[in-house]
Amino acid sequence: MRRKGKFNQEKNPLQMVLYIVVVVLLFAFLVFLVYRHKGQKQDYEDEVRRAAANETEFSLQSILPETESETDAAASADENTAGADAQNGTNADKNGAVSAESERDSLMNPSANAETASGQETDTEETATEDETERKDMSILVLNGTKKEGVAGYWQRQLEEAGYTNVFSASYTGAIGEETVIFSEDREMAEVFKEQFPNGVMQSGIVEDGIETVEGVEIPERCEVYILVGSRDARSE
Repeated sequence: MRRKGKFNQEKNPLQMVLYIVVVVLLFAFLVFLVYRHKGQKQDYEDEVRRAAANETEFSLQSILPETESETDAAASADENTAGADAQNGTNADKNGAVSAESERDSLMNPSANAETASGQETDTEETATEDETERKDMSILVLNGTKKEGVAGYWQRQLEEAGYTNVFSASYTGAIGEETVIFSEDREMAEVFKEQFPNGVMQSGIVEDGIETVEGVEIPERCEVYILVGSRDARSE
């Protein structure tokens, strides 16, 4: 019994040493873990701060150019608006000055306005007179297709009394109806004779066949207007 107790007493110090070593190692391992965790946390916080700083700098760089561009655009728009307003004001002043000057001239010199209006009326009258003169000079051939004698001569005299200077008359051997037919390549020339022949029919073209003249009377080979007098307009007196 004593031997066994003695053996246990000798064995206990070794166990205590081992126990102490294990405890120290565990404590050291825990300290290592704590410091390592603090280091990782510090690195993470530094990384977060760097990322936030870079993002803020990038955002500032993106915003600043846009702000400068918007400021320049606004300044340019203000300059353009001011220039347009100044130009419009200048044009308005010029137009107002011209209108005032024109009105003043018209009030101070009414005779000039009257002369201008008179000149315009004179030009219009002269143009109308020239057109009428040209129409009066057109060559006209009156053809009698009725069985009544003297019809072509009658209408020749009527047209000459109306001022036409180149009027000729002849007989027509073709068939003519009741209505007078007026041929011309220019419809406006044919429309002129609506006054003499209200029921006349206007046709485009000329008359080449069926013309019979009195011996000794010459007519143009081609006239501007051909009037085929119908039976309704068969007058001789």
